[in-house]
Amino acid sequence: MQIIGWLVLAIVALVVVYAFVVRPWHLRRGSTKDEVQRSLPGDELVPEPKFVWNQAITINAPASEVWPWVVQIGNQRAGWYSWDGIHRLLGVAGSVDDPRGSANRIIPELQNLRLGDEIRMMPEDMGVPGYKVVSIEPDR
Repeated sequence: MQIIGWLVLAIVALVVVYAFVVRPWHLRRGSTKDEVQRSLPGDELVPEPKFVWNQAITINAPASEVWPWVVQIGNQRAGWYSWDGIHRLLGVAGSVDDPRGSANRIIPELQNLRLGDEIRMMPEDMGVPGYKVVSIEPDR
């Protein structure tokens, strides 16, 4: 019976650490306090979100050098520049260059994203809708 008590205590401790340390960190990983608190582009599209998840990374390069990589992101485009191994396990990896992972080059034919285009998170046959492009601000 004493083992059950310790097991329950360990589970409660893990839940508390996750709820108050891990989850808050994960929901804003890399984001500054200002980035989390300010309005971001697209916020007006979902005025009352049920869930907010901000993640950021600082890239020491001008926007004009980063934009060509961002504009080609997506499933069966250039990939996600992310955890290719996990994406392969889930069956969502791949780029037009490499069915097993993200592109490692600028792909000229993917540089012309237009309003109304769809960026898919997963292959179309998985039934998950993509994101419709509603605004484009090149080199920003």
